[in-house]
Amino acid sequence: MTSRINSLNELQEVKKRQAELMALRLDSSKKQKIEKREILVCVGGGCLASGALDICKALRESIAAHKIENLAVVVETGCMGPCAAGPVARVMPDNVFYQGITPDDAVEIIEKHIVEGNLVTRLLHHDSESGRPVAEMDNIGYFKKQTRIALERCGTVDPFEINEYIAVDGYQGLAKAITALKPSDIIETVLASGLRGRGGGGFPTGLKWKFTAASPETPKNVVCNADEGDPGAFMDRSMLEGDPHSIIE
Repeated sequence: MTSRINSLNELQEVKKRQAELMALRLDSSKKQKIEKREILVCVGGGCLASGALDICKALRESIAAHKIENLAVVVETGCMGPCAAGPVARVMPDNVFYQGITPDDAVEIIEKHIVEGNLVTRLLHHDSESGRPVAEMDNIGYFKKQTRIALERCGTVDPFEINEYIAVDGYQGLAKAITALKPSDIIETVLASGLRGRGGGGFPTGLKWKFTAASPETPKNVVCNADEGDPGAFMDRSMLEGDPHSIIE
């Protein structure tokens, strides 16, 4: 169940705890004393259609069967990108990327990778030129040349867990806006940023906010237009599915 944050003080406390946890996790991984792995499974539209939920079920059942709940947890995430290779999963903090997974493969990942500490080589990406398996996600050509901005958290956080968003500096901008800025300051900041609509017209977002603020009518509403104008384009849907808190913020 998703946690609920009721105040700015709670937000800051959660951020502090999450920062401490991430620091401990980083330190432990550097020392190769990994106590618990996260198995991030893409449940975006593409992988969902190819059986991602069955993969999650098989992973959880295998974890329970081996009684290793202290060693691994399954996290359902948004789209990771390579839909044609789905279902896909990423084991963290190892950063190992598996593709084309079946329920039987999921059981093998638990038995070999989590329990025995060995990679399931046949499920790794294989380099198109050399044919060699590539384990780490950051070394795969598809991901290596990408610099994600709007989708940077998709596929890395649980979209239903607010604490995970806070752990990666989520809602800190909102906290600053509420506690340190006037409404006019916020509008000027958005104007200065150059942020524009991405539907084709490119209308400045700051001007929309400025016109709305000047209007005497109340109440004022925020409408999220997530219509995909281009056939086959799923950028907005990917954000809504994989990183909804960023849209809310």
